[in-house]
Amino acid sequence: MREPFFSTIIIFFVIDAMLVPAAAALYIVLREVNATYAMVGGVFALVALTVDLVNSVVAYSLIGLGSSYAAATSEASKAAYAATAEFVLGVSYGAGTRFFMILFSLAIVITSAVMLKGRFGKVAGYLGLVAGALGIIGGLGGFIPLVIFWPVWFVAAGVKLYRLGRP
Repeated sequence: MREPFFSTIIIFFVIDAMLVPAAAALYIVLREVNATYAMVGGVFALVALTVDLVNSVVAYSLIGLGSSYAAATSEASKAAYAATAEFVLGVSYGAGTRFFMILFSLAIVITSAVMLKGRFGKVAGYLGLVAGALGIIGGLGGFIPLVIFWPVWFVAAGVKLYRLGRP
């Protein structure tokens, strides 16, 4: 159980870390169209990614809590470890994940709206509006699978960024 959980945390940590330069690149390209909204979208994305990175670190503490719970010799110790784990889950996967989903989805919506007015074209812009709106709904309702459209937007925006960077 410990290894898959650890691997999942590392994968999400790496994905979040890779999205930081992508957010910066989007700002650099989109500031020509609307510097204010490009900045707001970029800041929302960076704050959301920071929250998610912290969530990953906090979630990592669950591994140690589980080991401590298993090694506990008294019921009082087990109850304390269980209560701490419930708190960590509530903060990390409850409020933290929802906040991340909503804020990052807002960043996608704002960035995509700017994309529609610039050289990005309509496909990435409209994909982002849909992905962002579904992410907001998912964050408000606690339904994580609605962010499944984020990777589609990541690819569309990434391909367009790549093409814009080529001579």
